[in-house]
Amino acid sequence: MTAGAGYAEQVERAFLRRVGRGLMLSPRDLDLVTRWERAGLPVEVVIAGIDRAFDGRPEGARPVRSLSFVAGAVDDAAKAWRERGVGRAGREPGAGGLAPAFDRLLQDIEETNRMVADPELRAAVREAWRAVRELADRAVAGDERDPADALRRIDEGLVERAVKTLDAETRRHLEAQVDAALASLWALGDPSALAEARRVRFHRAAREALALPALRLDFGEVR
Repeated sequence: MTAGAGYAEQVERAFLRRVGRGLMLSPRDLDLVTRWERAGLPVEVVIAGIDRAFDGRPEGARPVRSLSFVAGAVDDAAKAWRERGVGRAGREPGAGGLAPAFDRLLQDIEETNRMVADPELRAAVREAWRAVRELADRAVAGDERDPADALRRIDEGLVERAVKTLDAETRRHLEAQVDAALASLWALGDPSALAEARRVRFHRAAREALALPALRLDFGEVR
């Protein structure tokens, strides 16, 4: 995947560039991005789907207000990517591809655990590792209907526990950063939606501050 900016930020920039407005993705849009990322879909494929959706949009069409507009085109781009043979050597979803993808994720979590000093945060990381290990066993055996969704729940639990380990100064600093980023939108949007956007972005900032890995499956690089 592309290095540099985070997965969600890259998708956000690509989408808002085509929309032609400067607002940020909604919490529902961010959930969609998270599902793509955790399914191991390369960000380049997502962006290709975004461009395909807008390139095929008729003149004079109604303004696009949600990332769901491009979901079908992204699915088509993902299908084409897989059909080109990406991951055919054991990286595609399925029993043969899930095992190495989970192995890579578990190694990332183990590496994080070795670097964590705070005992409460280390306990949270260890618990996440155990949950992912159990999920991997179920998924590879075909006993887990939606591994990506189960992984999302484990990830949310890890971040929620990790946030509680932040010291007061770091928490205030991160909250100030998030509030500054959202300041121009508070008077324009639905308060409940903006509160959820604040929660999502604060958790993202906390993850970065604590150097926590994103719990997602990586099925390999784009070829």
